[in-house]
Amino acid sequence: MVLLCGVLADPKAAMGILIQTTSLVYIFPHSLSSAVSTRVGHELGAGRPERVRLVARVGLVCDAALGVVACAFAASLRGVHSKVK
Repeated sequence: MVLLCGVLADPKAAMGILIQTTSLVYIFPHSLSSAVSTRVGHELGAGRPERVRLVARVGLVCDAALGVVACAFAASLRGVHSKVK
């Protein structure tokens, strides 16, 4: 993707958009996965396997919701991104 930015009309602007979009799309799921992993470890250490299942399910649902939001975000800005001058 970085190499393809060079063929656009304004490669610097395209790189800026690419970096901002990828950081927004990846930072939230990464933070969520770190938090869920820590929570699962704590619950396992406390000997509560039923809580581990609940935490894992909640984490998966939240991650799926974040995926839908990220997809909608990227799709909603596709017209703006294509008009970089």
